Amino acid sequence: MATMRIEIDQSVKVEQTNRDTVVAYANGKQKSIKILARDKRAIERLFQYAQKPRVFRYKTFALLVYLLIKSDLRVITTIVIDREYTGWEVLI
Repeated sequence: MATMRIEIDQSVKVEQTNRDTVVAYANGKQKSIKILARDKRAIERLFQYAQKPRVFRYKTFALLVYLLIKSDLRVITTIVIDREYTGWEVLI
């Protein structure tokens, strides 16, 4: 079975809800996922409604990472996530 080490990065942080966000990895294989600004605002409203606005950015980012890698989990051996949210690594 092939193994793969990936490094994940995002362009435009999730909490910047006026712009789309792309989460991607590349290491011979390239893959990305994009969330539109309007969708981020809708998700943010759900977190506000649930009285959990502080975790919106972290949980949304974690979900985007999962959606990005889920189809490759059998071959991914190491995941390195760019330090986007220092102190929240356990949640992500």
